[in-house]
Amino acid sequence: AFFTTLNPKVGWQIDEVTDISLSAAVTDRDYKRNVDKGRDGTEYRGGVTVARLYLDKKLGVQGGLAYSDFDARDERFSYKGPEVFVGVVYEAWERGSVFARLGYRRFEYGAPEPLFPTARDDDDWRLSAGFRHELASTLLAGWVVSGEWVWSDNSSNNALFDYDRHQVSLGLQRSF
Repeated sequence: AFFTTLNPKVGWQIDEVTDISLSAAVTDRDYKRNVDKGRDGTEYRGGVTVARLYLDKKLGVQGGLAYSDFDARDERFSYKGPEVFVGVVYEAWERGSVFARLGYRRFEYGAPEPLFPTARDDDDWRLSAGFRHELASTLLAGWVVSGEWVWSDNSSNNALFDYDRHQVSLGLQRSF
């Protein structure tokens, strides 16, 4: 698949420790396999996020709301629905932080799957926790090691699409 996204964001710093941002995204999805062509379409998403710092700026708390509308070629892949999330990040040591985030998304699909009488309505909960550490050794100075665990619980009115999943990732990155 080839996805193309335009993702503008604007933010306002309300005071020394508080900011608000508005974001939008338009994503065009173009799948290459014929079996996936019904998933081709455009997703529109808009949201607002509020963030505040505490404890001498070592603790950040964030919350937000968003709404997505995906218009796919085949209506059974189209969906719309709200999203809400809260998150925290804490500077736990020099050049290192830990974070956690809880999010909820509602997906109301446009048409039923073949052989099912009603369109899907899914409730998707995600809990993530992780860390980030910038290395200081001379060989890897400026590189960042990160790790994350994500638990997803998707409940659907169609039991075929219920799932509970755990994902773990470990990364090494460098920005230039």
